[in-house]
Amino acid sequence: MRSDDLRGKQFSTHRSGYDKNEVDAFHEAAGIRLAAMESTGRPAGPLASGAFLAAWAEWADSTTFDRRSGYTATEVDSYLRAIRDTFLGVSEPPVRADNVRGKQFPSTDEFGYDKTQVDAFLDAAGIRLAAMEATDTPTRPLASDAVLADWAEWADSTTFSTTAPRSQGYNTAEVDALREGLRDTFLGVRQPPVMSNDLRSKQFSTHGPGYDKTQVDAFLEAAVWRLAAMESTEAMESTEAMDWSPPPWAKPPLDKVSLIALITAIPGFVLVSIPLGIWGVIRTKNHQRRGRTLAVISFVLIGPWAIVGIVVGVMAAAPAPSGLDPSAVSTAPVAPSTVAGDQPHGPLRKAKRVSWDQLKTGDCFNGFADTAGWKDAAVSPTRVDCRSMHEEEVTGTFTLPGGRHYPGDLAVEDASDARCEKYFDRYVGIDWDSSDYFYDYLTPFPSDWRQGDHKAICLAYDPEHQETNKISLRNVKQ
Repeated sequence: MRSDDLRGKQFSTHRSGYDKNEVDAFHEAAGIRLAAMESTGRPAGPLASGAFLAAWAEWADSTTFDRRSGYTATEVDSYLRAIRDTFLGVSEPPVRADNVRGKQFPSTDEFGYDKTQVDAFLDAAGIRLAAMEATDTPTRPLASDAVLADWAEWADSTTFSTTAPRSQGYNTAEVDALREGLRDTFLGVRQPPVMSNDLRSKQFSTHGPGYDKTQVDAFLEAAVWRLAAMESTEAMESTEAMDWSPPPWAKPPLDKVSLIALITAIPGFVLVSIPLGIWGVIRTKNHQRRGRTLAVISFVLIGPWAIVGIVVGVMAAAPAPSGLDPSAVSTAPVAPSTVAGDQPHGPLRKAKRVSWDQLKTGDCFNGFADTAGWKDAAVSPTRVDCRSMHEEEVTGTFTLPGGRHYPGDLAVEDASDARCEKYFDRYVGIDWDSSDYFYDYLTPFPSDWRQGDHKAICLAYDPEHQETNKISLRNVKQ
């Protein structure tokens, strides 16, 4: 909003509205402030200094809401503590301003928090979080000497109600001793100081009369976050000589040099990627840029390419054997079988142990002799190249008809025999009655049938070389 927008600003009127004189006075004061801001540009100092953050944390911690039907109290209290810890810089992950806008909580009909008050608190918290996120880094410690002095006075002046003579409360001497320890810790005169972790599990003995437990517990909770703020300040001052790293809400930019190093490493541009990767590591060493991992990965990717280049260079530089013409060296693949049909070409495929349901049309395998015609789960077939010795070759697969109950061995065999004969004729290229080869099949166990396995596997084999066949029967037409 600009100061010019406020000059002569008019609102509609109605009964029970805001006082016109007061609103006009507010407009005039706001216009002066906006004009001052516009004349100076962006303030040189941070929008949210350490003192502001400490005050906002205390504001979040001390805010209360009326009890009635509304938001669930435990959900709101948990979120409120997360906002407080974000202002202190001790929340992981921190609450973001965008998370607060439109935040919804579960509702309850009784003993909840007033929704209007909670929504107003969230609006105010969103503004403060946005200011904190716009601040690059606080120029002053979160808990300054003045803030610590105020906290010391708070610890020293806090009082608690005393319970009735017959009611139990916290031991007054123990609680008073802790208050004095907190006071001296905030003043910097206690050794060793009281730490925030000491209070999170603090227990007092009880007697009657004693201090009211609810009031003392509330005092301890407030003391915990004040100590946490002081400890984060001391940690910041102890690292003052080190390079500054961004606060948790500020995300460093991605280093483009490291990204380019990774991109050029993938296709193997060694001479480009290596110097870029080195430069990227140097640029990201102080963590003011993201991408160090990308630079390291580029070196990992370049390694295999470098090895390949060295091997190729050595082979190219090696002299050919004496008396041998390099051009006469044959690079032809393994010669195919002279048997007619669609025989495999190229390098031999490695043998691999598979399950029965992984076999597909055209696969050659060993292991059928151990099955007795069943797809026995205890037997794993070995899929091999059809130019290697094998027992069977798959001509096709199909799902047997039938419902959930096993139809019986005879019905399964009849259906498999009829279908696999047709698959054999089509695969081999000639009727089974006229062929030199036989067909067979594998069917599921009755127990596997009930588990949903209804798949049959149709096979072809050479009866003359049942374990030593080394050709494919596809389209042999014999």
